[in-house]
Amino acid sequence: MHCLQIAALTFLLATATYADLYFSDCAGDGGVGTQADPFCLDPDNDGNNETFFRAWDNSDTFGVTDVAAGDTIFLCCGSPCTTAVNPTCTFPIDDFATHPTVNWPLSPQINVGVSGMPITIKPLDGHNVIISGDSNQNGVWDSGEPEGLITTNDSSDSSAIEVYWIEWLGTWDDGSDKHLIFEKFASNNDGEFDLKDPRGWVFDGIIIRGFGDKMWELNKAATNPTNVSHVYWSEQAGGDGGKVFRVIGLNTEQFRVSNSLVHHVTGKIFRVINNNGFGGGNDGTVLVEKNEFYNCGTLTDNFQNYDYDTANGISSTYRGNYVHDCDKGIGSEDHIRALTIEDNVIECRGEWQTRANGTCGLGLIRATHNRSGQNRDDSSGFTIRRNIISARNIEQTGSTKDCRTAPETCGAASTAGISIDVTCGNHTGSDCTGVALSSLIENNIIMGLHSTSASDESRACIYVQTDDDQTGLFTIRNNTCWNTDLGITLESFSGVVAYDVQNNLVGRTNDDGTASGTPDFALKECSNCTTGDRLNNNFDLGGLGSGATNVVSSGGSTTDCTNIGTFGTDNICATSNFRRTSGESSAWNLLLFACASNRDTNNRDAGKTVGGATEDILGLSRPVGTTDIGAHEMRIKSQGCGRFL
Repeated sequence: MHCLQIAALTFLLATATYADLYFSDCAGDGGVGTQADPFCLDPDNDGNNETFFRAWDNSDTFGVTDVAAGDTIFLCCGSPCTTAVNPTCTFPIDDFATHPTVNWPLSPQINVGVSGMPITIKPLDGHNVIISGDSNQNGVWDSGEPEGLITTNDSSDSSAIEVYWIEWLGTWDDGSDKHLIFEKFASNNDGEFDLKDPRGWVFDGIIIRGFGDKMWELNKAATNPTNVSHVYWSEQAGGDGGKVFRVIGLNTEQFRVSNSLVHHVTGKIFRVINNNGFGGGNDGTVLVEKNEFYNCGTLTDNFQNYDYDTANGISSTYRGNYVHDCDKGIGSEDHIRALTIEDNVIECRGEWQTRANGTCGLGLIRATHNRSGQNRDDSSGFTIRRNIISARNIEQTGSTKDCRTAPETCGAASTAGISIDVTCGNHTGSDCTGVALSSLIENNIIMGLHSTSASDESRACIYVQTDDDQTGLFTIRNNTCWNTDLGITLESFSGVVAYDVQNNLVGRTNDDGTASGTPDFALKECSNCTTGDRLNNNFDLGGLGSGATNVVSSGGSTTDCTNIGTFGTDNICATSNFRRTSGESSAWNLLLFACASNRDTNNRDAGKTVGGATEDILGLSRPVGTTDIGAHEMRIKSQGCGRFL
């Protein structure tokens, strides 16, 4: 772009006059779109609630002029749109037959948003607005009511168009959020928001709830397991299983969901697929940050977002989210690269029932890439760090309950805390040739997970499996695993990929979570998995077993704590002193004691920073040279114990 063009664009941005359009929950037609006289729910008086669809229907009829770049659509309660204190109102949306895409009734028909000048939809300051798919407001889904809300995907509907730079904001001027709510849609298999190349789309500070026709009873007590408002019972009652966000062909720029709350969702919340060039995707980014998700079927199930031959694909980051009681957590399938999962808290608390036995399902963090019919998987470049992963567990001291035979008492998860399976089709060399698997699992805390399954993949704290002719280094360092069935488990169909296992604190691995559970391996690796470093790890028995207890299984050979010095370099079996490991695991604190009176001395300065983590789970820098084992770096200060980190 020439300098004169840049100057002209800068001038236009600085001097542009943006329009504000106001839409209210007032019944019928009427209004001119001002704050004093807003448009009502049915601007064209045809008996259907189209509301602000008329502002982007590619027509200036019905008295509603289409929005232009930089315009804002304000949603308000009452007419005129006053600044009344905290009113709440509902915009019931009709699946109106006059709309070109009746399954997505608010789909925009113009593409006018640009970078720096998005179209913004938000509640008027002080107003709480609910956009509802319960058209007749009778509390149950009826045939003919909307299944979804918006599509920009012409594969789903030929009349849809790609639309860029739309921002849905639930914030007020005072910075508070969650004032824009989407609720009670039947669940569209293609997505409530079915979006093709949604560059510049933002959902910030909103609420999405009651997605799936059996999930609308949002206020039922969570303690009643027969409520269909629990994910499990919704599915048993024939609840739909669609998607909330489907993202296809993201070509450039960012798609973001942040600072939002999503709950009571049957099916998947995110389905990010075919962003590898073939669906139009190239180098866009997906950011899911600082949200809360609960009572959902699957948080993410993404695939085909990278193509090795063309190097087309997107990057995805899931950061700072709180995920609890979702049957499947942050997961993906094949052809994924540049995936970052960091600073999340992921829990199976047992408050919402996702399975018949009360457990969560197939993965709290899971990347599984061995898909039937796939000849090669191009997945690589995972960064999984500073996450806390747990399942509600019984008190470990004096308990006789068994999480494997009575999982409903534990809210236990049914799989590993972190599970990475990047095997390829038929496990032959040609399937995986050229794929470099350089990835990192670092500074995570994983605790209280006990599976009903007997498979290592389901029982491990951290599980990784690789395949033939893949190359690179898979680094697993400075993680803390406590009270899980198995510790770190490594599998491979060849020995080409190296595994570095360094500075991890793995303890109290046992088969059932009871006070006297049978100890199991803290590190278990196949004969093809021994390439790489095994150094400065602490395999803490946690009060179970003795020096003769085997803590390592490597290529079929075992090592007990008495002889741990013969395995790898500077590995130990030593007692750890955590802040708290009694009561339910949701109340545990696996930071190490730094206070002088009961300081953890066994993990202190027992690790190495050479090739190790440079910060800890709190995001604080680790010292150069020696470092602490595990996810937490103790800070020794002169102040009282309450000041120690």
